[in-house]
Amino acid sequence: MDGRIKDKTGLVMPVGSIIPFAGQTVPEGWLLCNGAVVRSDIYPDLFAVLGTHWGSGNGQGTFNLPDLRGHFLRGRDAGKGKDPDAASRTNLSGDVVGDKVGSYQNYEFRRHTHGATATTSFPRVAGGAGDNSGIPFDNSYACGCETNSTNITTSVSLSEEGGEESRPINAYVDYIIKY
Repeated sequence: MDGRIKDKTGLVMPVGSIIPFAGQTVPEGWLLCNGAVVRSDIYPDLFAVLGTHWGSGNGQGTFNLPDLRGHFLRGRDAGKGKDPDAASRTNLSGDVVGDKVGSYQNYEFRRHTHGATATTSFPRVAGGAGDNSGIPFDNSYACGCETNSTNITTSVSLSEEGGEESRPINAYVDYIIKY
């Protein structure tokens, strides 16, 4: 036994299967998912599966391999409603293609809000009548019964936190595709 898992047909992975790979050298029968342009006559079985979903290469008997460098994989929504932006997904050229295998989405932060609290204090007013509550008042009134209204402007700034992207804890692998 050579350490490889086999099913009844001797094949484990169908052509077009993508797996994470932790090795340094891509094994025989697999290609790196790096967006390379490859010829359909050299990889006819893979072209039969992929077509030009991942790009049409130079348009003359070629096609692109998936380019999964720096990407997380996501299962196609297929009408489930888990991806609210499924209809706006694009291909490598940036054309909107919708909910299709081979489409991409750019990064995005989920909409959220931040709370802020501002505290303003007034100095106590020295001398004169009044209730000494700390609200400024006009000392010219003998009884101290009337106060002037005061416009207060307070600015609040929120400090920036985080890095350049939203991401879960992760580890690098190469993605490879069976041909």
